[in-house]
Amino acid sequence: MENLIFKKLTTKNFKDCLRIKHLLFPESNSDKDYEDYFNKIVKSEYFVVYLGNLPCAITGWYDFDNKNINAFMGWYGVLPEFRQKGIGSKVFDFTLKQAKKHNYNYFRLYTDKVVNATSCILYQKKNMLCEDYTFDDNIGRTNNFVVFTTIIKSNGEDKWNNRPLNEDFNYEF
Repeated sequence: MENLIFKKLTTKNFKDCLRIKHLLFPESNSDKDYEDYFNKIVKSEYFVVYLGNLPCAITGWYDFDNKNINAFMGWYGVLPEFRQKGIGSKVFDFTLKQAKKHNYNYFRLYTDKVVNATSCILYQKKNMLCEDYTFDDNIGRTNNFVVFTTIIKSNGEDKWNNRPLNEDFNYEF
């Protein structure tokens, strides 16, 4: 397999990013995270991943509460035609490395455990702590969402403990 190339998100590769995001997350109705990224409203990094010259994945992280404690993985996914080649694992490892580089305590992500059951297997293989997300908001009430955590350096808040994710605006219910 050719080497993966991770290109930081710019206006030049933004079309590749949006094409992948909309294919992988059709239920999401928000591109606001990218606007915040370009406008530097939220501390974050996003990448378009290429296999040779073919865009195959997207990934990134954002600072959940601007306290430099919780880096949440954002818009992580591999296009279907590139799956089962180890790309997802390499992209995950790259993103975790970025969170570590920026001195976060925790690397977290939330996902729908039904729709993304295969991804959940990868997160379990990466030894991430898994918690059901049942907060009384729209995504919590689905009983399908979970929060995964990798502890980089513990500050005693290892579990997410069902705190609100504030993500209802990203989904149509």
